[in-house]
Amino acid sequence: SIYCASKFALRGFTQALREECSKDQIRVCLVNPGMVLSPFFDRLTFAPGDDDSNYLIPEDVAEAVSYVINSRAEMIVDEINLNPASKVVKKK
Repeated sequence: SIYCASKFALRGFTQALREECSKDQIRVCLVNPGMVLSPFFDRLTFAPGDDDSNYLIPEDVAEAVSYVINSRAEMIVDEINLNPASKVVKKK
């Protein structure tokens, strides 16, 4: 429940920041990546499943951020949710 509450707080903060920064033509987007294959899991007791469909790679997130940055100024991307096609987690 603490994780969910902090994610909700981050969403609210992002919305407030977006509103505050809009007068200066600064865009704010919340990017929510699912499981990304990275050293983050090195010290944890679980990791994404072995199949490529069970995790994102850092380049997936980079492409999404690039899309937001390069989108027309007249378009606002509020939030992007990125998830692997399958959500299989393995215990180490």
